[in-house]
Amino acid sequence: MRRDHVKILKRVLREARRSGHSLNINEDELRNPPAQKKKVVWLNRQELRDLEKVEVLTIQEQKALDCWLFRAYSGLRHNEMNQVDIKKILDGFIDINDTKKRSVKSIEVPQPAVNILESNNGRLPHLSQQSENVLIKRLAKRAELNRIVYTSCVVDKKYRDGEFELHQTITTHDARRTFASICYREFNLSLEVVRELLQHSSTDQTLEYIGASIRKAKIGGLFK
Repeated sequence: MRRDHVKILKRVLREARRSGHSLNINEDELRNPPAQKKKVVWLNRQELRDLEKVEVLTIQEQKALDCWLFRAYSGLRHNEMNQVDIKKILDGFIDINDTKKRSVKSIEVPQPAVNILESNNGRLPHLSQQSENVLIKRLAKRAELNRIVYTSCVVDKKYRDGEFELHQTITTHDARRTFASICYREFNLSLEVVRELLQHSSTDQTLEYIGASIRKAKIGGLFK
C-alpha cells in the first residue's frame, strides 16, 4: 500500500464515522509505509553543460529546463522558486524564506543563474514537480545522459532497485543534489562549506544528501 493510499483510506474511514457507521478499526492507528528513499543521483559539470545545450525546445520544456538549471546553479529548493525575483538580488545574493526552518537565508546567485532570470523577465516560470519530472527526463534523454547509475526508479508504477541510464531516473530533487555534489566533488569545497550552502544541521546530513563519504585517494597516482 502506498502512502497516498493510506491518506485516502483514513479520509474514507473518518467520513464513515461521522456519518454514524460503526467501525472495527481506528483510522488513527493506520501507519504510513516507510518512505522509499531514492539512492542519490547527480549530474557532473559536463553532463550539466550537455543538458544546457539541448536545442529546439517547446515552451514547457524551456520552462522545465530553466527551473532545473537554476536550482542546479543555486542550490535552491523547488518550493522556494516562487520567491525568486531578480529585483531582490543585492551584491550577488538574494534573501529567501527557508520553508523548512522558518527563517530567512541568504543565497548566492551565480551568473549562470542570473542569466536564466534575465531570459525570463526576472522571475522563474512556475511548473509542478510532476510536470517538471516528466519534462526533465525527456530533455536528459535528448542530451544523451546515458551514464549507468545504480539507484531506485519507478517501473510499472513500482519502485525498483537496479541499474538505469541517468536520463531514466533524473528528477526535480536531483538539481539541488547536483549543485551540492559539484561543489563538493568537483570544486573541492569543504564539507562544512557545502553544509552551510545547503543550510543543513550537520555534515553527516550533507554527506547522506549527496551520497558521498569522506575519501582520500591512496593509489590514484601509482598507475601512471
